[in-house]
Amino acid sequence: MNRKLVNTLELYIRLTYLVMFIVSFMFYQKLSSVYKIFTILVVIDLAFLLFKNYRKKYYDSKLVLLLMMLLFTHFITAIVNYHENFFGNMVEIVFMFSYCFIGLIYNENTVDKIFKMYSYFIQGATFVISVIVTIFLAMNVTIVLSITENKQYFLGIIRGRIWPLLNPNSMAGFSYTAIVLALILINMKKNKRHVFLKINIFLQFVFLSIVQSRGAFLTCSVMIILYVLFVSERYKVWYKKLIQASLSLIVFVGLIFLINVGASIALSNTLVDSSKTIYVDNNLNYETFDSKKRVNSSKIASVNNKKIKNQPFNEKGKHKNKQLQMRLNNTESSGRVYIWKKAFVMIKDKPLFGYGVRNIQSHFPKGLDETIIHNLNFHNIFLNVWVSAGLLSLLVFIIVLVYLSIRFLKYLMRGQDLNAKLIILLFFGMLAGQFFESSILYVTSFFNIFFWFVAGYGMYLINKKSKKMNLR
Repeated sequence: MNRKLVNTLELYIRLTYLVMFIVSFMFYQKLSSVYKIFTILVVIDLAFLLFKNYRKKYYDSKLVLLLMMLLFTHFITAIVNYHENFFGNMVEIVFMFSYCFIGLIYNENTVDKIFKMYSYFIQGATFVISVIVTIFLAMNVTIVLSITENKQYFLGIIRGRIWPLLNPNSMAGFSYTAIVLALILINMKKNKRHVFLKINIFLQFVFLSIVQSRGAFLTCSVMIILYVLFVSERYKVWYKKLIQASLSLIVFVGLIFLINVGASIALSNTLVDSSKTIYVDNNLNYETFDSKKRVNSSKIASVNNKKIKNQPFNEKGKHKNKQLQMRLNNTESSGRVYIWKKAFVMIKDKPLFGYGVRNIQSHFPKGLDETIIHNLNFHNIFLNVWVSAGLLSLLVFIIVLVYLSIRFLKYLMRGQDLNAKLIILLFFGMLAGQFFESSILYVTSFFNIFFWFVAGYGMYLINKKSKKMNLR
């Protein structure tokens, strides 16, 4: 009875922790106390399982050791930079421990349940967000939600892109994650919810197309290529697989392009001068502006004395959101090259141990436009680690990714379980996007924790299957 109670508590503590990462993008400040409590509970649970079962093969011991080394190198960075925010950097290490090990250190009685329940929650969350965005687009309404003085969320078309409350790149990641998880759930035995899952796959593909994220486009391309080469059994000869992969990519790109063109035409015809923008503050007070009217720019810039960033009107009060603009064929770097150059300027001063995760902002180079670096994101995970924790942490981090990649590629080539292979494809797809984003370390986001959950759960699946097949 006691063991059953412990398993139940672990199940819901971890599930709540995972779910809170999804809602944290809007409600972190309001739920910060609850969030910290569950982080502590997860850390205690992980530490208990780690030391209780250290002799048992409940997890991949080599990966555990590598991740411990990654945490240790961050600890060294905190020591070297002890004179600046030492406590904050130590808290960051504890936070890293919680999400890096969330899927790796597990109880065999709960890990599958957590994955299945979390997967269904993601299906529901993406479906609801997509429906809400569709309704507001149909109503020609844009919502600007002001959570704090310097933090706003957008629902509608802002500067030629659809914003579904989340950042468009985040929504794209949310969408392709939901698609892969839906395929896994459909493949599971005794699954009777095929209709809803298939509808959501279609809906998420449409949203993946119209939010226009080039990082997500790269991610999906990587997953398609790996699926054709290592999962699909239609062809056995390698050159036929390459032809199939090429044709699949052409079809994928064609569908993305057609959906974007169709959405651009449809929304251009509906977003006329009758479009409205509603500003809502954190007390749920709201004010509506009609783009047909000439609105005073000072009134537009603030609601209840709170500054509104990226407001969708120009200085004359005219609505900017005339149409959905095509971005996927745009070769501009969206400021990334500028950010990368500034990152190397910072690296030059502290290449070995870095600045400390919580110290980066205070050391930005002079002239750096801080408004384009959101959440200290240098838009390349390797640069982010190098700046934050130095070359030593970067090398250990690369070793962790190489170890995971080798284990996963080995299973893709020799393993048999389809669900394990789909999880592996999701891992490689999410990793590919990190060359242009920095969302799997140091941030409070769904993408961060889910990447490590996928890595840990994927290792659990292949270790379980490999025991019978001697693939290790």
